[in-house]
Amino acid sequence: MNTTPLPSVNSEDPVDELDAVRSLTAEQVDSIASAFGQVLPGLLKKAIDTLKEPSYIDVDSLNDKFLVSQSKQSNNTFAYSDLATFFGGLVKVLGAPSVVPSLEENMRREHVESPDSMEAFTTSNYRITTTPQQEWEFVVSPQLGRKYPYETVQTPHARQAALLDDYLKKMKAINEKLAAAEHVPLRREEIIALRLYTGPMFTTYNSLLRKVLNGEVYTGNRYVNTIIAINSGILKLSKIQKAVKVFRGLSGRVLPEEFWQPNAHGVMGGVEMAFMSATTSEQVALNYAKSSEEGKPAFLFEIQMGMVDRGADLSPFSQYPYEKEIVFAPLTGMEVVGTPRTKDECTPGSLVSAQASPAPCQRPTTPVPSLAASISYQTFLPAAPMRSGMLRLHVAFLYRVQSCKTSCSLPTPNLKMASFCFSAWWF
Repeated sequence: MNTTPLPSVNSEDPVDELDAVRSLTAEQVDSIASAFGQVLPGLLKKAIDTLKEPSYIDVDSLNDKFLVSQSKQSNNTFAYSDLATFFGGLVKVLGAPSVVPSLEENMRREHVESPDSMEAFTTSNYRITTTPQQEWEFVVSPQLGRKYPYETVQTPHARQAALLDDYLKKMKAINEKLAAAEHVPLRREEIIALRLYTGPMFTTYNSLLRKVLNGEVYTGNRYVNTIIAINSGILKLSKIQKAVKVFRGLSGRVLPEEFWQPNAHGVMGGVEMAFMSATTSEQVALNYAKSSEEGKPAFLFEIQMGMVDRGADLSPFSQYPYEKEIVFAPLTGMEVVGTPRTKDECTPGSLVSAQASPAPCQRPTTPVPSLAASISYQTFLPAAPMRSGMLRLHVAFLYRVQSCKTSCSLPTPNLKMASFCFSAWWF
C-alpha cells in the first residue's frame, strides 16, 4: 500500500483542515482510497446486518410491561413470591411513605437528589436511554421545545412532552366520577406517579420490587413514596374500571411447581412481585407471548375482571395511551383453582384454552394500624382509612404450542384455571 505521508492538520482550526484537503496530491488521494477500500466492505456488511435486525416496535411488539420474559428470570422457571409476602403487604416490603415535608417533595428527591438520579438506563421496549432526573422533569415540569430522551426504534406512537396541568384537568373529570360513586378522589401526587410509571421508569420500579422480594440485598433508592403513590392511584382508578377481559403474556420459561402441586394448605399458585401490566388487546398480548424461542413454552394469561375486583386503566394519564394498559398492584396473588379443557391444539395460533371454573377467593377487608402514629395519612389521601384487601380475578392460562410439525404434546403439567387475588394497600 502507498504510504505517502499526509499533510498535518490542526484539528482546532477548520480552515487548516480545508487547506489540507486542497493540498492533497493525486498520489495521496490514491493512498487514502486504497486504505478506505480495505475497510469499506466490512463496514458495509456490519451496517447491513444491523439493518436486518428488527427495529420497528409498535403496539404489537415486545413491550415487556405486558410480557414476563425469559431474560427477566434467573433459571428455567418464572419467579414468584409466597403467602408470607402477600399477607405482609407492600409497606412491609418497602417501608412507609413520608408526607414530611410533603409527599410530592419526597417523590422529587427520589428522582432528582438521590445517588442514582443521574444514572442512565435503557428501556427494553422502546430503547429509550434516560435518567430518573430527566423523567421527573419530563412528567412534572417539561420545557416545551426541549429535546428529551426519545425512542431509538421506529414507532408511530412516540411519547410527547405535555404540561402536567393537562393531566390534572383529566384528573378533575375522573374525580367527578369517583365522587359520584362515593369513592376517594385522585390527587396530584398520584397523577405524577402514574405518569412516571407509564414511561421508562416502570423498569426501575419493577426491577427493585423483584430484587427486594427475591431476598436480594438492595441498598439503593427504593422509591418508596413514588411506588406507594402509584399503588394508591391504581386502587382508586380500579373503583370505576369496567369489568373487561385483559391479557398478559409469559414467555420462555415454565411456571413453578407451586402452580401445579398443592401446598400444605391445599392451594396452588404464587404471588406476583411487581406491578402487573396487562392489555385489553388479546392479539397484542399473544404477540408478546409468541416472542418465545422455538421450543420454549409460552403462556397467555386471560384475565376476566369481576364486579368488585378490577385493575386500573391508565390510558388517560399514560405516556403511551394507545397501549390500552390495565395495571394491577404489586403482590398480586395467583391461585390455581381448576383444570382446563383442551381444544384445537394445532389450529393457527396454536393455543390450548381453558374453561372458567368458579371458585371462592375472598377474605374480609380488615383495618390495618396506622403506619406512623404521628403522621395523618389524611394529609396524603383524605377521608379514606388505610386497609388491606384481597381481590379476585379469573384467569385462564393459554399455552402456545411452539411447533406442530411433529407433535402437539405439552411439555408442562396440565394447565389450570386460576383466580388472581391480591393484597394491596389503599387509603
